[in-house]
Amino acid sequence: MADKRYLQKRDNCWCVRVPSPPRFWQVSGEFVRTLRTPDLKTAQRLRNKYVLPLLAETAAADMLATLQRLQGGVRESVSGQLSELRRGLSGRDTRLTLREAGEQFVKYLSPSGGYSPSALHKYAASIDVACRILDADADLEALSKADVVRLRDTLLSTPVAWQQRRDGAVPAGPDERTVSARSVGHHLMNLRRLFKWCIDEGRLERKDNPCDGVAVARMAPKTRRAPTVAEVDALVALPKARPIDADAWRLMPLFARHTGARAGEIAQLRAEDVVVEQGIRCFRITAREGDRRLETVSSERLVPVASKLQPHLDELLAKQPAGTLLDAGDWKATSCPI
Repeated sequence: MADKRYLQKRDNCWCVRVPSPPRFWQVSGEFVRTLRTPDLKTAQRLRNKYVLPLLAETAAADMLATLQRLQGGVRESVSGQLSELRRGLSGRDTRLTLREAGEQFVKYLSPSGGYSPSALHKYAASIDVACRILDADADLEALSKADVVRLRDTLLSTPVAWQQRRDGAVPAGPDERTVSARSVGHHLMNLRRLFKWCIDEGRLERKDNPCDGVAVARMAPKTRRAPTVAEVDALVALPKARPIDADAWRLMPLFARHTGARAGEIAQLRAEDVVVEQGIRCFRITAREGDRRLETVSSERLVPVASKLQPHLDELLAKQPAGTLLDAGDWKATSCPI
């Protein structure tokens, strides 16, 4: 049966309803706030994250005050109760290990629906890498920035296929390729998100993220080199593209607006492409003649000439009774619309 404590549905929307709110909430009567979601699981997550901790902290504050007053008479017994209470408030009975936190994190991401299986696999792989190098039973409360730096430096000196070996994360040989800086950066980013989630969910008492400030410097490829003199001469000798004619600059946007054609299609229009079909003046867009190109074969079509284009088309035909209508230089980008 679904847990609907402090939840009530109104007008197909879940609300939080607390009949007797704590005094420090400063609310008279009952506390009712909408969660703006019709999904019960989403409402349960919001309640568990924001409402239940407030109620637990309120009750715990009174209990801690009472236990501290009694601590002088029965010190050992009360100290044990205080420890149990603190563990209960943190949401775990024992210390949280790296492996346990990683499994809980991936399990939390799985039903959320916002992550693909490949993304979940990458998170799980990063957690597995950290467990192998830093120890799967390491306490998350005790992990420091020095441990994260050790993880980074170990990975940067480790062979690519080290996880398939039996000798573990040993340094690579002189001829072996090591784990790339980009992969190490992804592992650190995923570990940083794991710590952030544990802190935000109250699973850790610490508030500092040991992964903050630990980065991987970008390294230039070893194969990068300066161009030779011959290569520079070849680059300088490349022919310059012919400039686009003033009429083309002025009319191509207008043609694109009233025909829906691509810039490359307009630049390839010729005088013989202006035809009359069933008494209607049209542009015949085709790639069957010469070196003209279209995006696809199905792009061949007839486009009616809009009334606002008629005077401009007549002007172009008067100047160019044959051949290309617009001098668009070396424009060949048939797939690029204006």
